[in-house]
Amino acid sequence: MDRIINKIIEVGKALYREGLVDSHSGNISFKLMKYLFITRKNAMLGNINREDIIKLEIGKHSPIKERASSEVDVHLRIIEKTGKRAVVHAHPPHTVALSLHLKSIEPIDWEGKEIVGNIPVIDIEKPSASEELASTLGDILTKTPIAIVKGHGVFSSANDLFEAYKFISVLEHSCRIISLEVKNGKAP
Repeated sequence: MDRIINKIIEVGKALYREGLVDSHSGNISFKLMKYLFITRKNAMLGNINREDIIKLEIGKHSPIKERASSEVDVHLRIIEKTGKRAVVHAHPPHTVALSLHLKSIEPIDWEGKEIVGNIPVIDIEKPSASEELASTLGDILTKTPIAIVKGHGVFSSANDLFEAYKFISVLEHSCRIISLEVKNGKAP
C-alpha cells in the first residue's frame, strides 16, 4: 500500500514539474485488489502528500467517495473496461490547444509515433466527470493507451502508473514538436 501511495505522489509531482497540470488540476488512480487509490478533489499535484490520496473499496458505497476526485467514476469505468490498473488524467497545454483544431493527433517525431501513435480527440458535450465521458473513454482506451478530450485534457491507462504518465509526457512532447512545425509554416 505504501508503495502505491508513494508512486501516486511521485507521478503527481512529475506531472506538475513537467507542466502537464496546473496547480489544482489532474488526477491519478491505481487499483489494488478490491481497492482504488485516487487523488482527492482539488489536490495540488505539485505538493501532493499522503492525505491527498483516498482509498475506496470498489463497489461499496462510502461517504469518503465525496472527497475523491470528481473524475472517480470515469477512472473506475476505464479500469473496469480496459482491465488496466492505473489511470492518469492531465491537462497538457500543447495537446489541449491542438485538440481544439484536430480530430486526432498523429505525432511526427519518431518517439511519439512508436510510443503513442495516432491518438483520437473525443468531442463530447460534457467533457468532465460525466457518464458520457466515462463510457466513451472506457471504450476507446481498450484500443489505445491514451485519449484526448477536446479542449479539456488527456486520460491514459496502463498497468503501471509511470507508464500511464509516460504516455502523457510523450504525447505532450510530440504536440510541442507539431506546434513548432506549425509556427515554422509547416502543416502537421
